[in-house]
Amino acid sequence: MRESEDLINEAQKLVSTHLNKVMDRKTTQWSEIKNEITDTIAPFLYEKTKRRPMVLPIIMEV
Repeated sequence: MRESEDLINEAQKLVSTHLNKVMDRKTTQWSEIKNEITDTIAPFLYEKTKRRPMVLPIIMEV
C-alpha cells in the first residue's frame, strides 16, 4: 500500500478534476457521473500499472 500512495494521490486528483468538469455541466444523473469516473480512471490505471482493475465507483449523497 505504501508504494501505491503516489498512484492513489494522482488518481484522486485526476478524478477530482474530471468531476469538477461534470459538475460544471450541471449533470445530475448518477449513472453518468459513475461512467465518467470509470472512463477517466480505467485508462489511467492501465497506463500506470499495465493491469485492468475493476473500477466500481460508489457515490454517497451527503
